[in-house]
Amino acid sequence: MQKEYGKVRFETEGFAEFTLNALWRNGIRVRAIKRNGRKMRFTVSASDSAAAHAALSRAGINYTVTGTGGFVPALNAFLKRYFLIAGLAVSVAVVTLYCGYVGDVRVEGADRVDPAVVSAVVEEALPSSFLFGSNDFSAIERKVLSIDGIAYASIRKEGRHVVIEIVEELPITEITDTQTPLPLAAKEDGEIVRIVVLRGFAAVGTGDSVKAGQVLINPYVAGADGEIAPVRAMGIVEAKVRRTETIDYLSEDEFNSSAADDILLAKQAFTESLSGDDKFIGYSFDVKKLDKCIQISIYYDIITRIA
Repeated sequence: MQKEYGKVRFETEGFAEFTLNALWRNGIRVRAIKRNGRKMRFTVSASDSAAAHAALSRAGINYTVTGTGGFVPALNAFLKRYFLIAGLAVSVAVVTLYCGYVGDVRVEGADRVDPAVVSAVVEEALPSSFLFGSNDFSAIERKVLSIDGIAYASIRKEGRHVVIEIVEELPITEITDTQTPLPLAAKEDGEIVRIVVLRGFAAVGTGDSVKAGQVLINPYVAGADGEIAPVRAMGIVEAKVRRTETIDYLSEDEFNSSAADDILLAKQAFTESLSGDDKFIGYSFDVKKLDKCIQISIYYDIITRIA
């Protein structure tokens, strides 16, 4: 006996005997017959389904298909459900992998510290390119804190990015005593071109020539009642100063061949070495013939802050 792997369920209206005869005459095997008045339910094998449709239609019998059953439909339904579940599982896995993948490392708060150095430390310390769920970054944060200049580090994952926020250490600054009464003195010789007294009393004026170490602002102020109060002298003093450079030549031939170029090169090097507080205003030079050499003295005139 041939084993059937599928069945189709029908429901018809009319005389049951007439319906059954119409099917039997066409060689269709009918199973699971149930009668309910003029209605009858039965099943046929899946292989006889098309013939049953044709026989019922030719006989003018009203019918409906109420369902299918058997191994093959059940297998098809299972496979459809399986592939749907498998597809959903693959989709979830892909989304999870995409969300867990670390695309790059971003550094926030870096000013003096090189962000590339911080990124390299984090990338080396990451356990994997894929991070899932809650992650403990405390070990990585400790490695970042070992970098010079970093006082605080916090790591978090945002989408496909690992973001590390750092707070840099405060730069070392020299603490200046502004309380002990002391005068403000010149750091070098010069001619005063500007003096601004912030605290104290001016000891020199514009146009005065001063020597290094000379008091420029006295450490006291006079009150309205004429009483003298000691203070820490503070202010800004700018002066025209002259700085000298010498070049020695052991022979006249050396002097004649190199002196002109050496003067220009020396001037260029000097002007490039000046800070933003210095203003170059001119230069001059003279030549002296000494016992064992010829000496050029170059005089550079600048305006700079001397206190």
